[in-house]
Amino acid sequence: MATQFAFDKAQFPSIMNLRLAAVYADVSEQRLRTLVREGTVPEAAKDDAGAWSFTKEGLDLYLASKGTTPRKGGGGKAHPAGKAWVIHVPAEKYQALKAALDTLGIVLEQRYDYAKQADYRVKRNIELKAKKQAAANVGIAPAPSANQPANPSAKPAGK
Repeated sequence: MATQFAFDKAQFPSIMNLRLAAVYADVSEQRLRTLVREGTVPEAAKDDAGAWSFTKEGLDLYLASKGTTPRKGGGGKAHPAGKAWVIHVPAEKYQALKAALDTLGIVLEQRYDYAKQADYRVKRNIELKAKKQAAANVGIAPAPSANQPANPSAKPAGK
């Protein structure tokens, strides 16, 4: 069971990046970009590198006009346990990160099963070798792979 993050105890900074502003306003990052483009969210800026910055006051104005409250300070709608972020973690660092987040009450769910994928690759390689061996025993050349030409001795046309 996933643990919910207590947003009522969170302190949001006065200047936020796109991801944090989206969490604060309880909208997706794409929706927040759309709201800025429409002029609905004031005091948003994009720097030369393309990074967004939002002021807390501008987001509060947007939320007040929408008739809702930000996540901070209670109120607003209840947020069910779910996935707030998708992070990419190398397989060798997964267990250490999971243990560190568990101490904070945050559940890290693995989306990619490395062991299952490794087993699949071993099984697939065995099957491919068996097919090549069977084709060699019958005297039929195996089908070329994607990066191998059908007839390596053939010369390109027009030369």
